[in-house]
Amino acid sequence: MARAHTKNLDVSIGYTCNFLYFTSIIIHIKLTLLNPHELIANGIRKMLNFKDTTILVKLAIPLILSGLVQASLGFTSTLFLSHLGTESLAAGSLVSWFFATLMVVFWGIFTSVSVLVSNYRGAGEDNKITYVLRDGLYLAIVLSLPLSVLVWNMGPILYALGQKKELVQMTIPYLHALSFGLLPDLVGLLLLQFVVGLEHMKTNLIFNISWVILNIVLNYAFIYGYFGLPALGIAGLGWGNTCSYWITTLAWGTYFLMQPHYRGYFQTIFKPSKPFYFYDLLKIGLPTGLMFAIEISFFFVLALELGHIGVTLLAASQVAIQYMSLFVTILFAIAQAITVRVSNRLGAKQPIDAHNAVYSGLFISFSIMSILALIAFIYPAILVGVDFSTITPKNSGVVTDAIAYLKIAVLFLLLESIRISLFGALRGHKATPVTLLSSFLSFWCIAIPMGNVLAYGFGLGGIGFWYGMLFGGVFGALFLWWCYDRRIRHMCLSGVGAG
Repeated sequence: MARAHTKNLDVSIGYTCNFLYFTSIIIHIKLTLLNPHELIANGIRKMLNFKDTTILVKLAIPLILSGLVQASLGFTSTLFLSHLGTESLAAGSLVSWFFATLMVVFWGIFTSVSVLVSNYRGAGEDNKITYVLRDGLYLAIVLSLPLSVLVWNMGPILYALGQKKELVQMTIPYLHALSFGLLPDLVGLLLLQFVVGLEHMKTNLIFNISWVILNIVLNYAFIYGYFGLPALGIAGLGWGNTCSYWITTLAWGTYFLMQPHYRGYFQTIFKPSKPFYFYDLLKIGLPTGLMFAIEISFFFVLALELGHIGVTLLAASQVAIQYMSLFVTILFAIAQAITVRVSNRLGAKQPIDAHNAVYSGLFISFSIMSILALIAFIYPAILVGVDFSTITPKNSGVVTDAIAYLKIAVLFLLLESIRISLFGALRGHKATPVTLLSSFLSFWCIAIPMGNVLAYGFGLGGIGFWYGMLFGGVFGALFLWWCYDRRIRHMCLSGVGAG
């Protein structure tokens, strides 16, 4: 259906570029309005400082590399399952979608650890970090129990959602194996967020590399039966993950206890006394987890909608989404660096440094996405050609649609570079509820309705949903900038470092 409009593709992209140009003018005006005379008088100023940018880059590079290393795990898992057959790949994909949507809520909760650790470290209150780490560990233990039961019994849930019986039967051994690894998974995430909060990014990178390498090796061994292990097929992927979680988490815990500069932070692990930080961890982390779930579920709905229109459109969309997933890893890594830096500086009562870190983060994110967008516009056929041969006649339809989606995807990521950077800034301010609201409004109240109107009402077909996503991206960037603007003004009026 979308191919009926490909002759107007260049015109459509041209209109989209103009649309984003005027949007950038609006955002520039908002940037300018953030720096009125009363804000300068109170000490908050907007500036791109070389020192702040350098610090942020040093924080972001290891996080970016960690994210890309983790992304390689999903690629190899898909590759291993594809060699078992289409049924195994389909069953593995089914588990991945539902497991990821479920787990991001819990993963999001533990990102609050880095926020609190960084804030207290900036304030010089290391004693509070020990209690945050203790309560984070208790929270991981408590949450892992019902989560393990839920994952073990996810088969009936998949049945209830209308999945084929044969497919669900294949997922059950995989899910049962995964359920035994959720406790070390959450504890391992807690430890990683702990070192991120301390700004020990190289340690975080080394831990991630070691985990991913071990995970890939064990997945391969359990799936195909190497190194004396049984060939378990798709269930081997679950046991590979579970074993790697236990081994790496125990190894990391041992490392921390053996290092003098880390050991002191674990001194209250077995002392259940005040102060407690369960409420703070959930208040900051739960909205973040729900935000991640909202965004992941949006792309699941997008796949369903495009699948109803045509398989070719769904395949073309998947090509664009795979690049989006890769590029957005970079944005979230920079956002994590912004969060840590902002939280640290607010803890140290240095709001000017915190604000400068946000501005530097916006500059870095937008610059990187601009370069990637330029590459996608100049060489789209090369990128699409990784998945489909662009010279094969039978692929002409999916290649044309994929190029169209890819160009809109990178324009969307330009907007996301602003929204996600501001998400990192607001998380550093502990203002995560507004980021959850932004995601809900952007993706579910604007992108999906607008996509349906454009796809069916205006007859644009599949590309209409991508334009709807673009409208949602514009709203998300402007809304979060407005929220950040208001927070900075409130700080100036109240004279506090963090609210």
